[in-house]
Amino acid sequence: MTDYTEVQAIVLEYLKEFYQLLMNNFTGWNILIQLAVVAASIVASYPLTKIINIALKKIKINEDHPKTKKFMEYVYRFVSPIITIIFLSVASQILMYAKLPVSFIKIVANFYQIWLIIKLTTLIIDHMFVKKVIQVWFWVRAILSILGVWERTKEMLQKIKLNFGEVNLELYSIIITFILAIFLFWLMKKILHFLDVRLKNSKSLRPTMQVLLSKVITYFIYAFAGFMLMGSLGISMTTLSLFTGGIGLGIGIGLQKIFSNLLSGFTLLLDDSIKPGDVIETGDTFGSVKEMSSRYTSIVTREGKEILIPNEEFISKPVVNWSHSNRLIRVNANIGVSYNSDIHRVKEILETIPQNFDRVLKRPKPESFLLDFGDSSVNFELQFWIRDPQKGIINVRSEVLLAIWDAFKENNIEIPFPQRDLHIKTSEVDFRS
Repeated sequence: MTDYTEVQAIVLEYLKEFYQLLMNNFTGWNILIQLAVVAASIVASYPLTKIINIALKKIKINEDHPKTKKFMEYVYRFVSPIITIIFLSVASQILMYAKLPVSFIKIVANFYQIWLIIKLTTLIIDHMFVKKVIQVWFWVRAILSILGVWERTKEMLQKIKLNFGEVNLELYSIIITFILAIFLFWLMKKILHFLDVRLKNSKSLRPTMQVLLSKVITYFIYAFAGFMLMGSLGISMTTLSLFTGGIGLGIGIGLQKIFSNLLSGFTLLLDDSIKPGDVIETGDTFGSVKEMSSRYTSIVTREGKEILIPNEEFISKPVVNWSHSNRLIRVNANIGVSYNSDIHRVKEILETIPQNFDRVLKRPKPESFLLDFGDSSVNFELQFWIRDPQKGIINVRSEVLLAIWDAFKENNIEIPFPQRDLHIKTSEVDFRS
């Protein structure tokens, strides 16, 4: 950082010049006249503001709409300063004609004009902190410019330097960069939200392309903002190359997993193997893909749990995508009946019952097959198809099996369970030997 005594000397010199400016322009009897004119203009604007606001309220405007109501609130608020500016301008012209000083009146009029400009320019900013920071900066800049000391203030801030290793940064550059960063991050958030909504509503883009474009645009905007901020700080490209070289070394040594997940995420988005809405199974996790980011994929299970799985897992491990090329899923159920049953009637029931459920498709139609003659039962396999695996597979199979159970009961079809006959043989044993 610049030496403390040097900074003290710079600030003291600036304050002396500022004090001298005030003494030269705002002392003596002329300031009293200007103060009286300013006070009279403000007081005179009050009743006229009331009259105009009452007239505006009599105009038939639909203020029930939120945007219209908010707009009219700003109109009512801006009437008073506009009238005051008009009175001050007229008063300054009269005093100038009388060859009297008007510097203070012009300063007050400029303050009102700047207030209007700041209010109008910050209407679109809905974040309170960002709005306050920008308003404070504009006010400080405007006041110093009106007083004629802005350039001197800027020179003073540029002389004060902060040292970060081999990088020397001006205090002025740091302040400007801080304000610019706050505004840019707010602006980027708005732009990215707008683009995200437009991409999601696009009918011509696949879900994976929507996510991929969203991530690419996000990284591009953040990179652009980063270059702007570094340029604002005055950091050279040589320093930037050393910094990025350090980042590359960090990725190679300590951030391998993160970098691997990022590359895996872009690979998944490009090859379209997994996309939002797919029903997948990996390891012990089964659920639908809710969101895909550059680092992880969000899976929502049937229990409502949201599991974040690193993208690298989908590249290095097997993944069952139940809806990769289409959403048709075949559900199987093994059923055994007693040897006393009418197997033709069993086959008919097995193929008819699933068709009573809305989730079971009529085409392809449910089918049943006699698998084998077991030890205790005649074994069938029932196959039926669904198109909405994201709603669950076990639940629809359970509902179909319950209906089959009821149908078997009505038709006196028995579902056997394993039985074993135990035969005990006795023999005479000579205990005397």
